[in-house]
Amino acid sequence: MRVRLVGRVAVDAPLPPALTEAEAEALASGGSGRPVPDAAVAAAALAAAAYDEIVEAALSVDDAAERLGVNPSRVRQRLGEGSLYGIKHAGTWRLPSFQFTKRGLVRGIDVVLRVLSADLSALAVVRWFETPNPDLCTRDDDERALTPLEWLAAGHPADAAAELANAL
Repeated sequence: MRVRLVGRVAVDAPLPPALTEAEAEALASGGSGRPVPDAAVAAAALAAAAYDEIVEAALSVDDAAERLGVNPSRVRQRLGEGSLYGIKHAGTWRLPSFQFTKRGLVRGIDVVLRVLSADLSALAVVRWFETPNPDLCTRDDDERALTPLEWLAAGHPADAAAELANAL
């Protein structure tokens, strides 16, 4: 996977140049000489697969514009201001589906998106929105922790979720 975060979006980044034979030998002689554990390889493969799923399920700029009832230029403008979350993938914008409802945006999500750190990966952002947070619960939910998406969709204050997102 070749991804580099710039601002609030991921863009294709060139891979580093291959090592020369002398550099590879120098690296091997200074390292532990142990192979990468299978668990690390498996974790990287799972993360890459999860990222691919996010991109596959994401909307194009045109699809997002249609869903929001705006021009594609407005979607690109909102990507620039941070009120929509997008990934630059293979030279085109992809907008992860977590932020959309069938007819628009999750209520208040723009408030939360604006405070997210630019250093977060797309996978971290999506997982945060979809993971129950013990700081987001109500008596109505029998004190069950809600995901930030559930919190926003239920009409709870976006500022509470934004405060948590700002701390990521």
